[in-house]
Amino acid sequence: MRMQRRTVIPAQPAQVVQEQYVEPGRGRMPYPAAPIVGAVAGAAGVLVIISTFFSWISGSGVTGWSMMFRSGFGTSQNFLFSTGGSRIVFSGFWSLLFGVLIVAGAVTLITGWGGANGLVLTAGILGLIISVLSIVMIYTYTVGLQHPLTPGAGLWMFAVFSLIAAVAGGVGQSQMEYMAEG
Repeated sequence: MRMQRRTVIPAQPAQVVQEQYVEPGRGRMPYPAAPIVGAVAGAAGVLVIISTFFSWISGSGVTGWSMMFRSGFGTSQNFLFSTGGSRIVFSGFWSLLFGVLIVAGAVTLITGWGGANGLVLTAGILGLIISVLSIVMIYTYTVGLQHPLTPGAGLWMFAVFSLIAAVAGGVGQSQMEYMAEG
């Protein structure tokens, strides 16, 4: 019998290569003022949400929140709006929705996860349109009434802070375009 000789090669120790941890999706700030724009938009968004719980029709005790569950204006209502006398007043659902969208866009701006200027701008503009429409409808409804109704502080807050969010989103969008140019 013939014997074969085996050569044993000692195993090389495995080299451990550690890759540097990088958070997925997070990059540098889209533009230098992004945290400031995000903070302004975030504060405006929170105040839009808070406006839901303030009076929407002065002297009646009707808030945006209560309008979602009972009629606060006119003869018919659902959780989205209340109608009466061929006029419509939107409920607090819309201030909650647009406030949350503004805050979500602001968080992405502050943290650098992406440029959500368009979200802040769009939600601010839509909130402004809905609030101004409701304000105009309340004023036109009061013509000829013995005790005229007026828009409450909550509805005015909704309008003003939606405008501030829209301006912040617009400034952010223009800064993004400026940074992209050069």
